Amino acid sequence: PCLTVWHPWETEIDTSSPLWDNALENVTRTVVTQGWTPNFGIPAAVKSSFDYPGDKTYNSILYLLQCLSDHGGNVNNINIEHSSYEHFHSACTFQMVDVGFTAALSKGDNDLLRIGQILMDKNRITKPSWDAMEAATERSHLSKRMLHGLWNSDKGTFFNQVVNLTMNRNETYSSNYTTPIKLPIGSNFIALWDQLSNSTMLESMTSHLLQRSGQFSFYCGEYMLWSRGCGEAYGSGASGSPSILFLLNYRVSKGLKRNREVGLGHFLQSSTLNLICGLPNSDESDLADCLDSQQFASAFNATSQLPLGKDECGLTSTLTAAIVLDMLIPDKAFRYESEPPISSSSVIFLIALEMVVAFGVGIVCLLLSLHLMRRAKADEEGDAFVQIIRERQEEELLVQLPAEDTNEEVVTNYNNEMNDSETRPWSLELISRLNPMKLWEKRDTHTQ
Repeated sequence: PCLTVWHPWETEIDTSSPLWDNALENVTRTVVTQGWTPNFGIPAAVKSSFDYPGDKTYNSILYLLQCLSDHGGNVNNINIEHSSYEHFHSACTFQMVDVGFTAALSKGDNDLLRIGQILMDKNRITKPSWDAMEAATERSHLSKRMLHGLWNSDKGTFFNQVVNLTMNRNETYSSNYTTPIKLPIGSNFIALWDQLSNSTMLESMTSHLLQRSGQFSFYCGEYMLWSRGCGEAYGSGASGSPSILFLLNYRVSKGLKRNREVGLGHFLQSSTLNLICGLPNSDESDLADCLDSQQFASAFNATSQLPLGKDECGLTSTLTAAIVLDMLIPDKAFRYESEPPISSSSVIFLIALEMVVAFGVGIVCLLLSLHLMRRAKADEEGDAFVQIIRERQEEELLVQLPAEDTNEEVVTNYNNEMNDSETRPWSLELISRLNPMKLWEKRDTHTQ
């Protein structure tokens, strides 16, 4: 892994979780050794909160906050960038690889990669370069490997891993290995926030959600999802009992639907809404019956189903109200259909080819038009020439033919030839047959 959290408040794990007793062990030891105490009194409202972890754990959280504040101005001391993916450096005694933090990073990297692919597919002017896409792909794969690195095949779930920091000679801390915190806590299921590519992981996680007995089972009562497993002893927090956290239920229900476990995700969502309304967790419950009975508390007691919180701030959580609104009126699912994979060079080539074909068709049409015009002009000249010949033949025939010639056969033949010429196209043979000299030869032959 190459990304860690430096403080518990960077995570979404409730501060009353038994995980912090293990994760903050080095910090607590330092606080006891140095005899450190906060320079202010912890308010009574904080100590009476349902998620107050106790003085020992809370003092460790405050000490770590002061340590980060003291070294936050000098980046070289904290050394934010790790020298390698297996080696960690820190100025304070705490670093942890968090399941929820890593799942959010993995999903964010995957979403950025998808956005880049859409921009590439759309051939936008502002599309990312190939180098940027390669870097985004590598980052997405890296964060996915980070998340899968938190998987424990023996228990069939994801675990947070604490960095085993040791002090160096320059009074800083470093380590090259981590240790999983094998506790059955509900925050392990936030790994579902990212879509898991391994079906075995998904099947194992969903089985834990539906089991009612066992150390890593979480369907312990009427409502889901308990912050601790059914086999986990109740912690030393103020409430002493596991809680049902609405932000956790929201993350897990959304993650289940994203991983195509729609039925289980919808059941967890309905269970959460029924708990807010004080309705039985069954299909017969109608959310319309809770218009005046909803309780927007941050969390509920898992065993008594009572809201956790004593004042208006604890019973009117805007975060819970926002979660309920999103559950009842979810956003429209994003869908994108890829266009045909045509690159810019291919489009330019196709356009050029179409222009060449269109230019060729235009040239052919122009040549054909010129040819037709030439043929039409030639036909008009031929018709005029035939008409002139015909008129001259008629005039010469009338001049050369004696007036007293009453040879009916010759005249009849001539008329027939003229009539036939009107119905037949003019040709050289017809013009030759209408030659006046041949008409005289016919006349002389008949006379003899």
